[in-house]
Amino acid sequence: MNHTVDVNLTEGEKEKIKYLNKIMKGNSNGYKHDSDALHVFQAGKFLGYFITVDKRILKLRSDLNRISGATVVKPSEWMRIYNECNDLHHIMNGHCTRS
Repeated sequence: MNHTVDVNLTEGEKEKIKYLNKIMKGNSNGYKHDSDALHVFQAGKFLGYFITVDKRILKLRSDLNRISGATVVKPSEWMRIYNECNDLHHIMNGHCTRS
C-alpha cells in the first residue's frame, strides 16, 4: 500500500521560492517561471542537481546555486558527473563531488 504525506512548506521556504522566482523572472511578465523556481528549489532541497538546457536558467546557475543549493547543469555535464561517479546511488547520497 502506498501512502502519501502532504508536506507543507515553511515560511522560509516559501520566501526562498519567491526570491528564486524573482531572479528567474528578471524583467519578463507572466507566470511561466513559477514552476521553474519551484523545481530549482526542490532540486536543492531534495536531490542537489537541476538538469536543463534552458539557456536563461543556465545563465543564472551561480545565483540559483547560492540561493537554493541546487547544482544547475546541462545534460552533458550531468552525464560526465554520472560517468565519473559510475553510480547514481553515490551521487544522490553526496559521495561524489559536485562540479
